[in-house]
Amino acid sequence: IALLSEQAALVMNGTFEPVVTPTWIAQVMENMVNPALGGGYIGEEMTTPEEFWPVSGLFDLTFNNSIGRGAELLDARVQEKLQSSPQTPLAVFGYSQSAIIAAVEKRTLATEYASSDLVAPVSFVLMGNPYRPNGGFLSRIPLLARVLTSSTRMTPTPTDTPFPTVDIARQYDVWSDFPTYPLNLLADINSLFGAINHWYLPESVNPLLKGLVPTVSIDPASPDYLPTTTVASYGDTTYYFVPSKNLPMFYPLRWIGLGPVVDVFEPLVRVFVELGYDRSLPAGQVVRARLLPGLNNLTVDNARTFVSDIRAAVAQGGQALADLFCPPKAPDPAPTAVPLTAPVATASPASVHRSTTVAARRAAVDVAAAALARESVVAAVRSAAPRPLVGASSGTRRDTDTSGQEFDSPRRIHQPSRH
Repeated sequence: IALLSEQAALVMNGTFEPVVTPTWIAQVMENMVNPALGGGYIGEEMTTPEEFWPVSGLFDLTFNNSIGRGAELLDARVQEKLQSSPQTPLAVFGYSQSAIIAAVEKRTLATEYASSDLVAPVSFVLMGNPYRPNGGFLSRIPLLARVLTSSTRMTPTPTDTPFPTVDIARQYDVWSDFPTYPLNLLADINSLFGAINHWYLPESVNPLLKGLVPTVSIDPASPDYLPTTTVASYGDTTYYFVPSKNLPMFYPLRWIGLGPVVDVFEPLVRVFVELGYDRSLPAGQVVRARLLPGLNNLTVDNARTFVSDIRAAVAQGGQALADLFCPPKAPDPAPTAVPLTAPVATASPASVHRSTTVAARRAAVDVAAAALARESVVAAVRSAAPRPLVGASSGTRRDTDTSGQEFDSPRRIHQPSRH
């Protein structure tokens, strides 16, 4: 365990990025170096110029001199590590321009230990390698390589050394997956936009890349790992090829919200873009740019494969067209089960007391109203009844004098006259 804790990985960055940030080191160690080499390595910053005159600056180093200076710095650091702890495993990580620097160091160590029985415990992890034997931009076009790296002894990254190497490339990355047949203009245009696929940082860093250029990981346990990633070995190198979900040439259309429209015709265009590549050749075999496919590619099986790809692309585009005009209906939500017996709510003592008080008050009001109504009816009946005549049996009646006092007066009885 103590030995594993001392294992170092020298981490470099790419062109225009000489400073190696902690975020970059964490990304590289988690998703590339430790999954590739079995874990136990601790990332260390390895600063190199990473310049490209005049693009990076008018006073910067040329691409060739930047690689030469970076190779000197890396070799000095590697020698220092090997002298201080010759048996401790050491890893070197290079990306883009620094992948070339790492390849130079690999060749230097191979020459140094060629006549020795001992082999330095050094491993290399390369990503977006312009000198990837089959696909690297500078491996495809040697003439351009001589112009850019005129004084640096550079050829495609060697695969015949005693130093284990892992080479990672994303599909359509212009620097590590350049077309085999440059006369295919569709493949060329797509490859130029493939500079975007050269971005290997987490997709959250750049909002434009979200959903288009996902984070690269070769760790099968990582959520960023693509199961369709292909892995192949050639010599001392293990090659990872990470597929691209979309064609880079259509990224601008997707950025402005035309993704559903692009999905209609992109599958068919992709078939013709792939005609610019020969995917049947090993990743570790040096493959230069060619004008046209060889006669050995014009076979019945290849013709059948092409027709099958066309049919599949048309079917996929047709489905996208149908979804564009008739989006698939969302499934109806499942019915909610209703319980046979509803639960009975239990009232709290306070609510019961309030309810009882209100009911009692309402009952008292109803009783009072009924009594009042009854009294009103009795009073009305009494007032409507005729008043009896006092003294009628004695033949008298009560009158009132001028002072208001009542007195009895004899009642006159009319008797018929006699004649």
